[in-house]
Amino acid sequence: MILTINQFLALDIDEKAEAVWEGDLIAVRMDKKHIFLLYWLDNFFVEVLKDRKENQIKKFLPFRSKTKLEPYLDLIQIPSFS
Repeated sequence: MILTINQFLALDIDEKAEAVWEGDLIAVRMDKKHIFLLYWLDNFFVEVLKDRKENQIKKFLPFRSKTKLEPYLDLIQIPSFS
């Protein structure tokens, strides 16, 4: 089933986790306190924010904005098509 952002937002935390794990992990970045995992879910992205110390998910942030992709652009690898 393809979800819209609004449908995703209406899910409870366990359903959001299940939907994200069925998506494609495309980038990971870190800072001192957090791990940020970027997933693609058919027609939008979801940033999963994990606390490094507690190893727990703190937020699911769905988006389509190109601006929110900027922190990931150097991390996303696109295979060559030769």
